Amino acid sequence: MVAMPLGTKLFDQVGAVSVTLIGLLVMAASLLLLSFITTTTPKAVIITFLVINGVGFGFSSVSLVVLVKHLPKNKSGIVSGIVNAARQIGTCLGIAILVMVFDNNVNTAKKLSKISSRI
Repeated sequence: MVAMPLGTKLFDQVGAVSVTLIGLLVMAASLLLLSFITTTTPKAVIITFLVINGVGFGFSSVSLVVLVKHLPKNKSGIVSGIVNAARQIGTCLGIAILVMVFDNNVNTAKKLSKISSRI
């Protein structure tokens, strides 16, 4: 909500590539920070990392908005639909991969717990 307008203003000064790169780097840094959380990590720290991730996402999404803004009026609907479809497909694939990894980890943990209980 805050990062998109800020990213758009920054876009006018430095260009889409720089704003998108900054957004992706901020997102990567926040995801790295999120990888260090544990069960004892305070909620405020986790929320801070997620806010940083949201700022990065807002900056990296500016290029999508700007892309549609500079197209001819008769093509903007088509491109907007393609962008939204690609985003939805990416989200579905990401969730499917995440569930597959979690399921594999749960199955491995079950097998290891059965082995350790026999010992």
